[in-house]
Amino acid sequence: MGCCCRAGSSWLTTPRLITNAASLNFRPIFNMCSVSFHRNNTSSPTASYSRRWYKPERRGGISQAPEIVRHWVQGDALPGGKHQEERFTVVSYNILGDRNVSNHEDLYRNVPPTNLDWDHRRRVICEELLGLNPDIICLQEVDKYYDLLNILEKAGYLGSYKRRTGGSVDGCAMFWKADKFQLLEGESVEFRQHGLRDNVAQLSVFETDA
Repeated sequence: MGCCCRAGSSWLTTPRLITNAASLNFRPIFNMCSVSFHRNNTSSPTASYSRRWYKPERRGGISQAPEIVRHWVQGDALPGGKHQEERFTVVSYNILGDRNVSNHEDLYRNVPPTNLDWDHRRRVICEELLGLNPDIICLQEVDKYYDLLNILEKAGYLGSYKRRTGGSVDGCAMFWKADKFQLLEGESVEFRQHGLRDNVAQLSVFETDA
């Protein structure tokens, strides 16, 4: 299985690196926070469902935000073959870097200051992530990585982080369930080295313990 998270440093684990992923039938996917689980004879139907989000409390002088309905879509599995019971879930979020909030206050004039406070956002971000209970988490605009790691580690996740190049302080982070995956190989890509902007990507190859 290959996983890629793009955003924006060091890896928190020290896995046994493999020199030729292709020879072991692992297939990294070079895309924004996408995951590929490389198995033969895997298929599942496409489905979608919705989950209603909470209504924020009314705060002084600020009108109540409308209820948010999130539409969840299950992607198509690999074609051909019969259904396999081995499945995993991935969540990908741009969580808005704390530094970016203060640098672009004009974009959030109608947002209550308490909702922009990092301590508040850290709590609700982690509550939602843990409520979804994903096997793999890909986050972008992360500039408080260890704040998140301290919470997610207690829930059984390991993580890695790559800061963007240049003057930016945010980057991308990836977390995975330690009891379900073993990180075989991890690598970061700096787009600047290829004549592009100061974006980065994380490439990870996992092996399932199941």
